[in-house]
Amino acid sequence: MSTPRRPADDLTSLQVGRVEADPSDLDPAAGSPFTDLLVERELDRSSIAVPEGLPTAGWRRIAHRPPSSGFGEIEVLATPHPTQPGTWLLARLTEHDGHWSLQVERDPVTPIPGRAQRRADLRLTWPPRMIAVAGEAPEIQTILTNVGDTTWTNQGNDHNTVFGWILDSHGERIQQDNRYNYSGMTMIPTLAPGESVNLWVLMKTPGLESLSPGRYDLECQLFALGLRSELGTLRIV
Repeated sequence: MSTPRRPADDLTSLQVGRVEADPSDLDPAAGSPFTDLLVERELDRSSIAVPEGLPTAGWRRIAHRPPSSGFGEIEVLATPHPTQPGTWLLARLTEHDGHWSLQVERDPVTPIPGRAQRRADLRLTWPPRMIAVAGEAPEIQTILTNVGDTTWTNQGNDHNTVFGWILDSHGERIQQDNRYNYSGMTMIPTLAPGESVNLWVLMKTPGLESLSPGRYDLECQLFALGLRSELGTLRIV
């Protein structure tokens, strides 16, 4: 079974803190007064708690999440840090039940390449044979390889947590919920060209011990980088 075609990655985006931004949004010469962004939301300084000393100019929206599934709307704002060139000050406007609040990250943030660029030379593949015994939880590993021509270094402090799923007959992941546990995670190591490292896969499909003997399609994802594996086959005997 071949791997489905996926949209081409955008290798130009930058990561600022935890959000991805278009480089054009990070032009230091651009931006607006902070109060202008509040007015667009029909807010003013008296309607939210604005910290003392917050820069008044240079602000722009770099990310937006619409309300969904019980979560309020979020906007991430950024302005060049006033004392540390090349870094940014981030603020987060969050809506809950019609009320907005403001959180400011005081530590300066340096933009780094986006996740698509950081994962561009990495591949997740499977061992040649994956066999598990019916009635037992399978222990599964995937192989992370640097297929590029240069040494891969962990610019984003990306952790090595990998989640995996059995796929149904339509190629959809079988999972119980979207909650993820990152306890015990460690950072992805530096990888020379062609170097690989084995990573344990935390399976999110419930009831693996109940699977009948047979062959099952599966895939996994290196969560921090959004790197998906090729399709693999797990054989239950």
